[in-house]
Amino acid sequence: MRPATSRKSRLTASPGTSPKPSSLLNSQRMYKRLLEAFNAMDKATEVSKQETPSRSLIEELDLFVTATDLQGQNTLLRLADDLVNERRHRHVFTFKFSKETKDNDFKKENNPFLAFASRCTSSFPLAFEPMCLNDITGSQMKTEWEKFYQDYLIDPSQIKPETIKAHPKAPRNKNGKYDTFRARSFADGGYLDNKPFSYAIQTISLRGSQVPVDRKLIYIEPSPEHLPDELTVASPPNAFENLLKAFKLARYETIKEDLQLITARNRLIDTVGRILDGTLQDIQINDEKRDPDSVDN
Repeated sequence: MRPATSRKSRLTASPGTSPKPSSLLNSQRMYKRLLEAFNAMDKATEVSKQETPSRSLIEELDLFVTATDLQGQNTLLRLADDLVNERRHRHVFTFKFSKETKDNDFKKENNPFLAFASRCTSSFPLAFEPMCLNDITGSQMKTEWEKFYQDYLIDPSQIKPETIKAHPKAPRNKNGKYDTFRARSFADGGYLDNKPFSYAIQTISLRGSQVPVDRKLIYIEPSPEHLPDELTVASPPNAFENLLKAFKLARYETIKEDLQLITARNRLIDTVGRILDGTLQDIQINDEKRDPDSVDN
């Protein structure tokens, strides 16, 4: 639980009173523990390389960390006769490693942002308060981190003059773009996307290999659901239960559709493989029957 010596809450307290905590657990301490864990892993890796130098077996790695933008980002939606704005709350932080392209988002310099993304996705209601990048203390902000939130950097030419005039102190980055990310609050990605299979499944189609591979999709259910049998029918809900259903059912997700996409892809690969094998066999058979004298050199 949050001790009495925890940092002050963002909520404003009345003069002469102690600030009220905005979460049950110490959110800033959680961030510090995450950052310490990332730094410890880097240190252990450096020691391991010095003792037993080895070649990494990882060629590519993608990490998707889901979060919920509580304010929502304004996005343009093009219709047949007009452009309209809508608000997007679902967000995902993407971190990549690739030997081929020399990309490495898992460098020690990015540990503060990795810890930030981890805190965002662990901001479960009541337990931990939402996280802002500006909440990071003891770490210097790096321009390189902007690659993780490019969509939140807005060029002044895309903003109406009256909007710019209404926000004279809006923060900008070194390139003059408005930075709408650093002060924005993010919470657990499970608000909207508690089983984000789609990111991994879409990435599978981009993966290639020069040797035969056997891919495995591993899903760990942290809290398995105990379902009633097929013939059990629940009694009609009362008013309070009906209200809870309105919030809970909107977040209830299944992974059946995602697994069906994988099955369909596997079938397509098998079909293409059989076609290629059959084509190669036909070519070999025709080559054996072909008269060598009829072949032009």
